[in-house]
Amino acid sequence: VRDSLLVGALMAIAVVLLFLRSMRAGLATAIVLPGSIALTVLGLALSHQSLNMMTLGGVAAAVGLVLDDAIVVVEHLDHTLAPGGSLESLFDAMGGVAPTLLGSSLCTLAIFIPFAFLGGVSGAFFRALALAMGFMLTASLLLCVTVVPRLAERWRRTSRSTSRFDRGFERPIRFATRHAWV
Repeated sequence: VRDSLLVGALMAIAVVLLFLRSMRAGLATAIVLPGSIALTVLGLALSHQSLNMMTLGGVAAAVGLVLDDAIVVVEHLDHTLAPGGSLESLFDAMGGVAPTLLGSSLCTLAIFIPFAFLGGVSGAFFRALALAMGFMLTASLLLCVTVVPRLAERWRRTSRSTSRFDRGFERPIRFATRHAWV
């Protein structure tokens, strides 16, 4: 689980750093992971679950989904917010991505929630896994629509200059959009 969390956080920072070239945006993305874990542990404690192989497995399995939400929010805000934008423009930008995040998270939760209500031996095993994943995804969604936008807005670049990397990346994208088979 430790390795999964560490690799997940480093990969999230690397992806954001590669495409947005902003360490601050990468850190805004990576902050979701420890926050989601903390809220998950709180949720597990409140539901009288312990940290065991199944709950830790649920946390490890949810790392990619958690970081995906954060990367989507940071990238969306980076591309839609104008430098020096107001708080209203931040709310407008989040209004464009929040329904998608909510739908994606609810679809994934719809898969795991029934496992929490299983009875018997299978219920004993899968209830902890389902609760851990449900808490992780819910915490991620909560953090991605509240904390991450404020951090991303505060830490994003002040100017948008076109680099050689952008120009080199733009040609293959234009080619691919003109030629659907690509």
